[in-house]
Amino acid sequence: MANKQDKNWGFPRFFFALLEAASRLLKAKRKFPNKSAIRLEKTDYLGYNRENMQIGATMSTNRLAWDEYFAAQALLIANRSTCKRAKVGAVLVKDNKVISTGYNGSVSGTEHCIDHDCLVIDGHCVRTLHAEVNAILQGAERGVPKGFTAYVTHFPCLNCTKQLLQVGCKRVVYINQYRIDDYAQYLYREKEVELVHLPLDDVKKAIAQTDLV
Repeated sequence: MANKQDKNWGFPRFFFALLEAASRLLKAKRKFPNKSAIRLEKTDYLGYNRENMQIGATMSTNRLAWDEYFAAQALLIANRSTCKRAKVGAVLVKDNKVISTGYNGSVSGTEHCIDHDCLVIDGHCVRTLHAEVNAILQGAERGVPKGFTAYVTHFPCLNCTKQLLQVGCKRVVYINQYRIDDYAQYLYREKEVELVHLPLDDVKKAIAQTDLV
């Protein structure tokens, strides 16, 4: 009989014990520091000095414009190139959001020009995929939206021009005037694609005017 009572009443007793413990906690007086006594220590965190931080302080207006911002990314990406002859970078952007990036290099898993001589035929290295093509292929995994802007370090060649237009490019911002093809220019005009030349010196100047350098 005792075992039966323990079985029937064990849980209710445990439940009431919990309620009693909770009640004692609620009645206990917990001491909190006065809000006015709370202050942040003057320490550096991730490069920001809290001593210099002020509520409502005005941020620097030396911000990069969008074109310089994405063009600078293309220049940085170009440094991943494995081609000896020209380092090219490309960034595809829609609504100020990066869709994909690319740089010129060999087919993944094959020999690179930096490890061997460039395989040049008719004045072109046939070993590498161009930066614009790599960016398109990378973006194809998630889908490339129509009406994007291509930021490239060099004026796109004719083949890259055709591929950019075919996937819906509506604006090209290029840094270096490299081997500008007449028919490529014609295609851009026919498709009413805006061409913007953003010289390297202008990108450097914009970066130099920021607070980063």
